[in-house]
Amino acid sequence: MSDRAKEIQVGTAFLLAVAVLISGVMWFKEFRIGGDYHEIRVAFENTSGLLKGDAVEVSGVVSGNVTGIEYEDGLGVVRCRINRTIEFHQGTEFVIASMGIMGQKVVAITPGPREAPVLPNDTLFHGSFQPGIGGLMGGLGTTLDTVNRLAIRLEQSLDAFGDEEQAALSRSLANLDRVAADMAEVLEETRPVLTESVHNFNRAMESVHTTLDENRDDLEGALESANHALGRVDSSLTRLDDALAGIDRVVQRVESGEGTLGRLIEDEALYDELKDTLRETRLLLSDVKENPRKYLKLSIF
Repeated sequence: MSDRAKEIQVGTAFLLAVAVLISGVMWFKEFRIGGDYHEIRVAFENTSGLLKGDAVEVSGVVSGNVTGIEYEDGLGVVRCRINRTIEFHQGTEFVIASMGIMGQKVVAITPGPREAPVLPNDTLFHGSFQPGIGGLMGGLGTTLDTVNRLAIRLEQSLDAFGDEEQAALSRSLANLDRVAADMAEVLEETRPVLTESVHNFNRAMESVHTTLDENRDDLEGALESANHALGRVDSSLTRLDDALAGIDRVVQRVESGEGTLGRLIEDEALYDELKDTLRETRLLLSDVKENPRKYLKLSIF
């Protein structure tokens, strides 16, 4: 076989190997040629650990992958290639979650209710970031450091106490423990009574609500009647106030000597003369009643 033929065979084998490799990668990444996918954009406050090519899951099913991550207006905007058959209803949740022990990131999508409106694909969705094991361990480490500092401070405070203070603190803690035990015992003993009291109160409230519902019309009528009565009382008080104001004006006129009554009060001589006139009038009337013939003469002819 000539060298030329060998080169052709080697080149053909290399091209076939490259084609098999590319096909395998495309199969592994579930890449499809054609228009079976569409792209969406999701904004996250944190995209730490998420890389281009990571999987996108919808209800736990791999349905696409991450095609790019960009920084826009303080947020990490993730571009995702999603199966075209998937619709995003209002209420859909997007979370960057961790998978496996190594903490590989994935964009997990939980679809919204199917009866909710469908959102257009060009919507800028918003999601949340779920810390992985590393983030949780980091937070746990911070918590442990805080607890350690508190323990050191408590130990230092206890060391500052003398024997008497430590004994008093021990007695206080023992007393507190006994009080807590007594309270727990009392609560346990009175639990049935408290439970029955709560049930009775609930039944009483139900009875009150039932009574109010059954007599709602009567109560509304009574309240309306009371409202009318209050209106009449208010009107009567207004008229009484006007009458008192009139009486006050009359009294002021009398005190100032205006009118007959005012002049009588101011003029003592006139007042005495009026008294004498009234007394003589009474005497005259009495005499007329006793001796009518003295004053009346009846003649027929």
